[in-house]
Amino acid sequence: AELIARRIMQNHPPDLPVALSDEAGVHLVLVGLGSVGQSILLQLARLGHYRSGKQPKVTVIDRNVKQQWREMLDACPQLVSLVQVETQELKIEEITEEDVDRWLFDERPVTMAYVCTKDEIANLRFARLLVNRLQARDPKSDLIMPQVVALDPPGGCVLSDYSVNGLHNGCFHVFSLVPSDLQKQETSKNAGNHLISEMDDSRARQFHKGYCAKDRVEC
Repeated sequence: AELIARRIMQNHPPDLPVALSDEAGVHLVLVGLGSVGQSILLQLARLGHYRSGKQPKVTVIDRNVKQQWREMLDACPQLVSLVQVETQELKIEEITEEDVDRWLFDERPVTMAYVCTKDEIANLRFARLLVNRLQARDPKSDLIMPQVVALDPPGGCVLSDYSVNGLHNGCFHVFSLVPSDLQKQETSKNAGNHLISEMDDSRARQFHKGYCAKDRVEC
């Protein structure tokens, strides 16, 4: 979970739309406070020092988020001094357009959304809801364009299909634990955007080949 969190935030930084702003702060929407969601929140607390100097804000959504957040605070009480967390106890299926608009048009607009449940259909539902609300906004408005990153559990295909063929104007990204066939077809576009990749294990492969060669010589 920690490796996934580091890779997601490295590939899709939460401050991406406001990285050069001295005024705009980070507002992260985090859907799912399981092991990956908790690791993302901890990673944000470690790295959340941005140009504006403002404390990162996180809207956390899960069906049992209040209990999960209390358990996190019991383990890491310093979190409250590093991130500003607002909890929304909702199932993904219960999230409405009004909820999404409230987060998008918050006094600190959303800069990034990470969707991290184990249900790929639920992840797709929220991602499409957020993308649709972004596309429905007034094009003349000053609202920043946040990015949406959805975790793709092993064996899934609908998120990859939406990533490649969906009408999201490049604001949707999928982070897969393994590359799908569709992603393999988009190698140049998706290189390194999944957990198990040639880029990740190339050094391990070199060490292994070196060990085998040395072992053969010694034998």
